[in-house]
Amino acid sequence: GALVAEAHQRVGAEGVITTDFSVTTETTLDVVEGMSFERGYLSHHMVTDQEKMEAVLERPYILMTDLKIKEPAALENARRIADEAGRPLLIVSEEMSPEVVVTLLGKQGPGKYLVV
Repeated sequence: GALVAEAHQRVGAEGVITTDFSVTTETTLDVVEGMSFERGYLSHHMVTDQEKMEAVLERPYILMTDLKIKEPAALENARRIADEAGRPLLIVSEEMSPEVVVTLLGKQGPGKYLVV
């Protein structure tokens, strides 16, 4: 109970506490600052580091929405702004149609657009 109480104290009322099984008998507490996502990039074509299979973006613009992005045109302005600034665009959305993902992949090299 003490570990759960410590976790709650550290993350606060708005924080999220998750538990996971371990193959060891050790009980640990890991606190993640900021945001964490259960899923990662939508396509392995968005990977920038093939060895680690990670997508790393330098100074990205971030578009976060709870909308379902169904048409490529919905991202036109955000892509234009990122392109003009020469910066990558991280898109965090509830859902994205395959057509939009294909459009983003067709207009990028790795690290240009990343969808989570």
